[in-house]
Amino acid sequence: METIKNYINKIEGHFGWLITIIISLSIISYLLGLYLSTFKIQVIESLASLFKMLGSAGVTAAIFQVIIKSTAFMNVLKDTLDVDQRNWRKYSDNKIKDVLKAIQEAKNFVSISYNDDKTVSIKLAKKALITQQKEVNKILASDRTLEQSNILEKNYFVEESRITQTIVKNGSEISTFELDIRFFKKGKFVFRTETWTESQNIKYPKFEYFKNNGPDKRFSDYSFSSIYFNLTKKGKPVQENRYAPLNVIDSDYDDEKGFKVCFTIDDTFDENDFLTLSFSTTTKDTYSDENIQRIKDNIDPKPYSTTVAPVGVRIITIQEEVYGNGIDKSKIRPTLNIDSDTIDPTIETQSIFYKKYQWTIYYKDHQYEKIEYSVI
Repeated sequence: METIKNYINKIEGHFGWLITIIISLSIISYLLGLYLSTFKIQVIESLASLFKMLGSAGVTAAIFQVIIKSTAFMNVLKDTLDVDQRNWRKYSDNKIKDVLKAIQEAKNFVSISYNDDKTVSIKLAKKALITQQKEVNKILASDRTLEQSNILEKNYFVEESRITQTIVKNGSEISTFELDIRFFKKGKFVFRTETWTESQNIKYPKFEYFKNNGPDKRFSDYSFSSIYFNLTKKGKPVQENRYAPLNVIDSDYDDEKGFKVCFTIDDTFDENDFLTLSFSTTTKDTYSDENIQRIKDNIDPKPYSTTVAPVGVRIITIQEEVYGNGIDKSKIRPTLNIDSDTIDPTIETQSIFYKKYQWTIYYKDHQYEKIEYSVI
């Protein structure tokens, strides 16, 4: 075996001479075939065809070996096979999308989004909000609804929202919101939201009780927390110790069915300033076994969450804690509708802790009038 290996090494050491000999013999073989083909004798013609075939094959094989041995070819091969070394800038966007789509179809645990989809969706959402404001401006101030007046006060739009509703095994619901906000004109910051229930069996305490509960109550009682971060002004990040205070102004419904919250910041913002607002609310026993059964029996209405504000990208996650079940005993089956059309989840997964349903909604794909989603 060692002798054969040494022999091969010697051949590779004289690769140039070897290729020259192969090409020379191949050419001679091919020319000999051409010469023999002038004789119109069947046996000689067959022999001529053989010599021409051997000559062509020899030249082809020699050229192929030269290509394989070339540095340029090996670099291309390495670039193709080695993902880490591949220069992805050489590939068109559509080609990369085709590859990513194939990966996502082959592996359902992979979720892929495209930056250009997000960019286009953000531009369309901003345009839609500005169009809404122009339409509202045509209405006399005395004839405007509260919702229309709130649209006019906006000097920002939401580039991306990440909403997570978590149903804990004890029946509590934790709703977490994270909103990437971009300003398009100078002014203050005002953001409004509200929580309510149509169930006759659920009553909320005063919002003051939510605010006074500490973070240790977030899984078992009524609680509320809020913060903002990622503040950028005039294109530069602002240090957190220079953030202006975030104010939370609340008001309760008289029937104990919910509350409204208004966020403001003691600061002025210019066009293209940016921040991320995040807040979380825990409501106790919202999805207890008793309340879930009342919904399934049509005694209580489904607790829908709705929104009509244009947002570039929405990522909505509804998840149920299943830790400790051993088998799948999930009690919920979330749904999401856009203008009455049911949309299937983008991702549906289960881990040891949660069964998760997630939707990623690009405004460019769904230029919606209303999004409505329900835990059950």
